[in-house]
Amino acid sequence: MTDLTKNPDLRSREKIDDYFGDWKWREGLAELMVPIVGRLYRHGIHVMVYGQSLVNKSPIDIMHAHRFVRQIEGNELSELETYPLLERLSSMDLPDCEVDIGELAMRCDFFDQAPKVEKQDRLRKKVKGRAAKRLQYKRRVLGVDPKDKRKKGPNAGSGKKE
Repeated sequence: MTDLTKNPDLRSREKIDDYFGDWKWREGLAELMVPIVGRLYRHGIHVMVYGQSLVNKSPIDIMHAHRFVRQIEGNELSELETYPLLERLSSMDLPDCEVDIGELAMRCDFFDQAPKVEKQDRLRKKVKGRAAKRLQYKRRVLGVDPKDKRKKGPNAGSGKKE
């Protein structure tokens, strides 16, 4: 048996008296994570826990993903540690990306103290990836005036003249 107390990255947990109550509490947090993960995914942010996707997962699957961390870190990751990070991510204006909240929870103690970004700074960011395609679609398709009879598109003006 190896001594886990010598590694500062491994956090020991207290033994709890009410295992069922703890399970129900963590299950409730996982149920609260499902809509947040779905909303982030629709905005182009893919949420993972140590490489395992949380998108379209049930609360039990989310709990299993948290338990999977034990194989890597030697200690189970609690939903109590990742839920606040997920809430914070949902309040941030992020571009399309993949975020591993398991890595953030285990390695970044400073995450809850991240500075707020001013709205003007967010607007100056260059939009890339799927978000750029979404904006392009909105400009070309949704922003078209139906009363305008001129031809539009890349081939406007070519071909037969009417």
